[in-house]
Amino acid sequence: MRLGSKLSSGGGARKPAAYPLLNPLMTRNGAQGREIQMKLDTSWTTKGTLLALGLGAMIAGPMAAAAKERLRSDLAPVADADAGGQVRVQIKQASDGRLELRVRKLDPNAGFEILVNGVKVGTLQTRGNGGATVRFRSRPHGHDLILGFDPHGAAISIRNAAGDDVLAGTVPAPTPSSDDAGKIICCSPDDDGTECEDRTADECTARGGTVSTATSCLPNPCEGAPTINRDVVCCIPDDSGPECEDRTADQCAAQGGIVVDATSCTGNPCAASTPPSSSTPSVTSTSSPDPSPTPTVEDNGGGNSGGSGKHGGDPGTAGGTYYGVPIGPR
Repeated sequence: MRLGSKLSSGGGARKPAAYPLLNPLMTRNGAQGREIQMKLDTSWTTKGTLLALGLGAMIAGPMAAAAKERLRSDLAPVADADAGGQVRVQIKQASDGRLELRVRKLDPNAGFEILVNGVKVGTLQTRGNGGATVRFRSRPHGHDLILGFDPHGAAISIRNAAGDDVLAGTVPAPTPSSDDAGKIICCSPDDDGTECEDRTADECTARGGTVSTATSCLPNPCEGAPTINRDVVCCIPDDSGPECEDRTADQCAAQGGIVVDATSCTGNPCAASTPPSSSTPSVTSTSSPDPSPTPTVEDNGGGNSGGSGKHGGDPGTAGGTYYGVPIGPR
């Protein structure tokens, strides 16, 4: 039997030698040749395994970085029928998301406010064609605004300087699944800070985490979460309008507030423009004047009527007044 013609000494189909140039050496010194053959086979097998792992990582890398959730919603026109817009949401991790807002055919070169659940979270400036794009990120950079709210089920509106909404829409909320039953917001220790996760209370405790009273990981409500290098304020929704408070992002999120880019609460950056109060015009009474009264004659004497006369005038003589003007005897 020629050495190197099989993968092993056991049975199986024969195949040509992997390295035919070594056959003469293996023929002259079988043990040494077999050792060289095995080393080469092992080397090529190792390289093939590493290559396969590398290709697998290249394929799995983009898949791991891909968003685990994508949402899209249109913004419908409220006043201008030609205007339109769209909201796109990508959630990469429980506490890492991005919202992109695009508008078109609004008033050109004009400023508008962006409202989420009645709270002003930013502004946009349209171009000459009436379009604009604004991005919100959990980890903002450049001109991004901070994603300081949970976009799921959020009511978004675009308001002009006059205080009128021109576009409005609602981001869809994901349909709850059976896997979501019993899950809470868990703040777990992590190398990069406290990580926010959706877990059951038992899972949270087992990982050494603490249960948060927040209802979402957007924004991250966990104390010790990675800090955002931005000046922010906290907008707390209220029946009489959002209130601005000076709190950190995690404190704000834990209280159910909305984190907004602002340097201070001066002027309440959470409050949006409102349309001027429309006063109801006063209604002036236009009722027609009373009709002229029927002239009356005061009987100053009995006269022919035989009356006794108010002033006791002579019988047969009549006197009186017409609107206070004396009337002579008839």
